[in-house]
Parts: sequence; C-alpha cells; structure tokens
Amino acid sequence: MARRVVDRSVIESEIAAQSLDSMVASRRTRRSAVSKATIEREIADIERRVAENDWRSLKPAQLVAVYAWCHDRAYGVRPDDLTGATWSDARKRAGLMVKRDFGGDVDAALEFLRWVWGREEGRIEWKKANGRPIRRLTWHDQFTARWLLSDYRVDQSVRQGIR
Repeated sequence: MARRVVDRSVIESEIAAQSLDSMVASRRTRRSAVSKATIEREIADIERRVAENDWRSLKPAQLVAVYAWCHDRAYGVRPDDLTGATWSDARKRAGLMVKRDFGGDVDAALEFLRWVWGREEGRIEWKKANGRPIRRLTWHDQFTARWLLSDYRVDQSVRQGIR
C-alpha cells in the first residue's frame, strides 16, 4: 500500500478555515433575535406614549420602536427590513448613537428623531406633488448616518441664530 504524502501547510490552512467557520457560526448563534411578540409590544408601548404624550423613562433601545412607528406613519408600511436580528442590531446602534452623539441624553436623541421625521414627512409631500421617487429612511440611516446628524445640527444652529 502506497503511503500518501500531505503537505503540512495544506492541513494547517484547512484547520484554520474550519476554525474560522466555527467562529463565524458561533457569532451568528450568539446574536440575539428579538421575537415578533416583543417587537409588537414595543411598538404598542410607543403608540401608547404618543397617545398620552408620555415620554418619561424612555430607554435608548425603545428608539427603534419610535423609528418603526414613524416609518409606518410616514410611508404607510412597517419597515420590512427591521425584524428579529436586525431589530436587535438597531437597538445596539440606537444605544451607541445616544451615548456617542447625545451624551447619553435619550430626550435629546428623541428630539433628533422628531426632527428627522418632521423633515421626512415634508419631503414626502414635496416628492409626491412633484412626481419624484421616494427613497425611504432606513433604520441604519436613522441610527448611524452622520450626514443626517450633521443636517440636524446645522438646522439647530440656524434656528438658534448661530448661522
């Protein structure tokens, strides 16, 4: 019987590839998906807060439900790309935005969302009136787009008479 000779580097690269595959797989399984029931509860809580104008003790993660509620109101549909694991990702991004861009002040971040969606509703009306296509704001735009935050800050400085 002939003995098969295998290059050691081939074995090492296969082991490394298997290790990388298992690491990626374990990261996927650790990523916690939010259940549909939880999403519905969070959106219902925002609907209640809107009806009662009660924004006390709002948590950064709840800004995702605010985004989903605003999306539904502005476009007439819920954001299909915001379910399960992406809802969880959006929560993390919202928390990071509050911490990084608003010094941990959830009320200031909520004011930013109000400004974004007030502006968006005006843009939607203009686009409809002028036969222009509507490009929606994604959750990623809402919680990570630096250009959107810059537009907000410019608008605030103009309103305050700084510019």
